[in-house]
Amino acid sequence: MKCFKTKFTAFLLAAGLWLPGAVRAGTNPFEQVAADAYTGRFAGPEVTICLRPEAGKWSGTIHLKGQNFTIQGENQDGKLAGTYGAGDQNWAFTATSDGDNLTFTSGTFTTKLQRQKLPKLEGIFASKNVILKFKNQDRGINGIITLNGKDFRFTATKSAGDLNGEFKAGEDSFKFTLVSDPAGLTFQTGNFTEVVTDSRAAAESGEAWAQSDIGACYECAIGVEKNLAEAAKWYRKAADQGDAQAQSHLGHCYENGIGVEKDAAEAIKWYRKAAEQGNDSAQSCIGYCYEKGIGVEKDAAEAVKWYRKAAEQGDADGQNHAAWILATCPNSNTRDGKKAVELATKACVAKQDFNALDTLAAAFAEGGDFEQAIASEKRALEAAKSTDANDLPAARERLALYEAHKPYHETSGTR
Repeated sequence: MKCFKTKFTAFLLAAGLWLPGAVRAGTNPFEQVAADAYTGRFAGPEVTICLRPEAGKWSGTIHLKGQNFTIQGENQDGKLAGTYGAGDQNWAFTATSDGDNLTFTSGTFTTKLQRQKLPKLEGIFASKNVILKFKNQDRGINGIITLNGKDFRFTATKSAGDLNGEFKAGEDSFKFTLVSDPAGLTFQTGNFTEVVTDSRAAAESGEAWAQSDIGACYECAIGVEKNLAEAAKWYRKAADQGDAQAQSHLGHCYENGIGVEKDAAEAIKWYRKAAEQGNDSAQSCIGYCYEKGIGVEKDAAEAVKWYRKAAEQGDADGQNHAAWILATCPNSNTRDGKKAVELATKACVAKQDFNALDTLAAAFAEGGDFEQAIASEKRALEAAKSTDANDLPAARERLALYEAHKPYHETSGTR
């Protein structure tokens, strides 16, 4: 018996099917080893194969010479053998794998493919239009996808060498795949495909967009320990290269003392650089600085000008702040009830929180529509009960004014 076991082990080693501890009574050694060796994504110059085990067999897809086919195979004499094709057309193939390399043969065609492995998925992977922020909390793969400037939460799992996930946009859910192939790490959703890059590697090679992303990682503790000084350092690297988003972030750091000493003049300087490139967040921040007198003299008209620049790009905060000043400014030359209602209504489309509804009420009152002002302020009061009760006393005072058919105007400072 001992001699038989030794010979059988030698056979498995020679066939490339032996893994220590892999063989047990009643199991097929090919299936055990092949579950690892053949499962996954393999790619070469002309062929990409993606295989998954299924009831002792393997199935998946093959991209060959510009066309996609389904593929199915099973163990035959220590090899994976089967067919691939579409409709009534099918062709035979065989494949052997040592785990990292797969040799694919079909007729006279033979090619060697390499296993495509996903990198460690942490931190940020990004491209021009896509940002993947991996948080990976609660033992799962999850985080935030930013597509064209909008954030969506996602969850995902690894399957056959790929990452398959789902993100939500309102009530709708959309599937996506993250694939490692010779072109790089590729994000796919629907008909949209784009290669994403590890932001850390790109940042260290001098890419400004990636340096800005790394700054965000350190500021928000995404894949790294929170380090505000490090965040400001990376924002500055990108800002010095003219990256508008980083310039806006750096302005925020100086305004609030995040990783640097508070410096209102520096904050305005960086906000202005970003705003002049059309960054809506920076434009809104400059408006806020003029509204509050941060680093500049208070100037309601100048605040409205910058808020409206942001508002014209769809920035909800810009719309809301501009509407508030146009509705409540002590200077009657600045107030414009009709424009305030227009902007406040747009802000409420984006979010109907206390501030948005409170502004809408003030705008209606300035425009003389007290019925709408009362209704909006009551909705604002309901919203404040579940968010910030500190807003309730002032909001009730404004409601009393509207019920008396009087608009609300600031006397000093702002809301």
